[in-house]
Amino acid sequence: MTCYSLSKGSTPLLISMPHIGQKIPETIADLMTEEALLIKDTDWYIDKLYEFADEIGASIIKPDTSRYVIDLNRGIDGINLYPGADSTELCPSSTFNRTSIYLDKKSVSKEEVDKRIAEYWQPYHDQITNTLADIKAEFGFAIILDAHSILSTVPRFFEGQLPDFNWGTANGASCSTDVINSIKKNRFFSLFGCME
Repeated sequence: MTCYSLSKGSTPLLISMPHIGQKIPETIADLMTEEALLIKDTDWYIDKLYEFADEIGASIIKPDTSRYVIDLNRGIDGINLYPGADSTELCPSSTFNRTSIYLDKKSVSKEEVDKRIAEYWQPYHDQITNTLADIKAEFGFAIILDAHSILSTVPRFFEGQLPDFNWGTANGASCSTDVINSIKKNRFFSLFGCME
């Protein structure tokens, strides 16, 4: 059983959409609150925003499963994505507005987390690794774009209003200066974007 879809492109670009999935297995859904089943923290409309990706030859990987089951954008080591700040877990126990995901208001057990890693997280990340290796073998390099959407204000994580577009680079550590400069030269970026 595959928990994601992959469309292979013709350029060195891979776009990952780790929070677009909306499926929740029935055995897990039965344990969730009505609020959680609305999956409000899904990265909505990312597929619409990136409709052009096929035309430019990008490869695209998208999970089927909701981030409330497992967050594919978190490490399995449990290290906080935003050191010193509030963050949700690998298998979240609360929504962005801090309401409980589970009826018993508990966290997911270690055994269940391990099961979800094996069933959802590992296959997704293995496919990313393999796809990037294939792209590098063909082109000599690869670029991965982690695509997200979020509410413009999320006080739990960020102060104030977020920019319309944010090209995150881990303070310049996650991509080359050439790529960053190319993005910065784009007129669209200069009007709407923010580089971090």
